[in-house]
Amino acid sequence: MAGAMGAAAQEPMATPSEEPELRTSPFPAEETAPPDRDQSVVFSPVAPRAAAEGSPFSWGPVAIRPYVSYQYLEGFGLLANPGVRGDTSIQSFFPGVLFELGKVWTFDYSQGWTHYSSRLFVNSVGQDAKLKGVTTYGDWAFKVTQVYSHTTQILLETGGETPVTDYSTALLASYFMNTRMKLETSLNQDIQTSPVAPDSRLWSSQASLHYAVEPGFDLFAGPGLGYMQVNPGFDMIYGRIDAGVSWTAIKPLTLTAQVGAESREIQGAGTPALNTGTFSGSADYEPWIGTTVTASASRDLSAANTVDDVSEITQGHCSVRQRLLEHFFVTAGAGYERVSYLSLVQNLADVRLDRYKTADVGFGFTLFRRATFEFDYSRAFNSSSAADYRFSSHQYGITASYHY
Repeated sequence: MAGAMGAAAQEPMATPSEEPELRTSPFPAEETAPPDRDQSVVFSPVAPRAAAEGSPFSWGPVAIRPYVSYQYLEGFGLLANPGVRGDTSIQSFFPGVLFELGKVWTFDYSQGWTHYSSRLFVNSVGQDAKLKGVTTYGDWAFKVTQVYSHTTQILLETGGETPVTDYSTALLASYFMNTRMKLETSLNQDIQTSPVAPDSRLWSSQASLHYAVEPGFDLFAGPGLGYMQVNPGFDMIYGRIDAGVSWTAIKPLTLTAQVGAESREIQGAGTPALNTGTFSGSADYEPWIGTTVTASASRDLSAANTVDDVSEITQGHCSVRQRLLEHFFVTAGAGYERVSYLSLVQNLADVRLDRYKTADVGFGFTLFRRATFEFDYSRAFNSSSAADYRFSSHQYGITASYHY
C-alpha cells in the first residue's frame, strides 16, 4: 500500500516530504562507495562527505542546515470529496532542519502547515523525520534508514483529503565480491495508518546480484519476498523476480531499465493468485550544459487505499529543465497514469478505472545560491469509470524557498 499512496494524487505542485526508497536498489549511486581498495573497473570509491562543508552552523563534525519554504496556490476544480469539486487558495509553510553528524549519520526534520480558503477543505498540520546512517566494514557497506511522516494530501484514490501516518524502516547491505560483482540485500518494514483508508503493515526483503560488464554498464537480477497485513481487508503474500540494466558510461546520458514478474496470493479472499508483469525505467539526458531532459515509466501492483481492492498502476512522465543566464530556469512536464482497481470480493473484477493526465510549466530563478523562487502553472484531468472521481482542474502559484 505504501507504494500506491502517491498514485494519481491530486495535490499541490510541491510537497515537503520525501518518500523512503524501500523497494529500490539498497544504495543510491552517490552512496555505493565500496571498501577502501582499488575498484576502478566498476565501483569507484566516493570521497567522504565533509560534514561542516558550506554550513555557517558547525561544531567539529556536526553541521546544522536549516531550510524553509512557502507556497501560495490558486486551485480550481479540485476534488474535495467524491462527487464534490471546489475552488480554493492554498497556503503552505514548511520549515525544517538537517543535522549532519560526522560522516555516518544525518537527521532531517520538517513540519508543515497547510491552509485552505474554502470550507470544502480542512486545514492540516504535517511533519516528517528521517534518520539515515551509512558505513563500511571490510568488503561490506551498510545503510540504515528510519522514516516517520504524517501528511494530509488530496488523493484521487480516496477522492479527497487523506491523512496518513507512516513508519518506515530499511536495513540495507552491499557486499563487494570483486571488482566486477557485488551483492545487495535489504530488509524493510512499512507501517501505515489512516482514519479514512485501510491500515497496513508490510514486511519485505529484496536481493540482487550486480555484474559490471564494463565501467558504467551494470547488469543485475534478484528475487524479492513480501508479506502485508491489511485492516480492514485481506492479508497478502507476494514473491517477485527482477532483472535490469544500468548505463552511465556516457556522461550526458543515464539509463536504467528493469523488468520482472510478481505472484501475489490473497489470503482468505478465495481468488486465484495475481500474476503480474512489472517494469520500470528512467532516462536522464543533458544534450548541452544547462539543459536536462528526463523520462520515466513503470508498472506495478499494490494494495489500494480503498477497502478490499488492489490497484494495478501503469504510469509515465517526462520533463525538461532549461537554465538561462546562470540564475534563471524554465521547466515543462507531462504525465499519464492508468490505475485499474481490482476487487478482492468480486473475484478480481475491474471495479474502477482511472486515466489521469497532467501537464505543467514553470519559471524560476535563484538568489545567492540559497534562495529559489518559482512560478508554476499545472493542469490535471481524470477520466474515470466512476463518475464521482472525474474532474478537470488547474492550479497556478508561487513557491519561495531558502536553505543552507
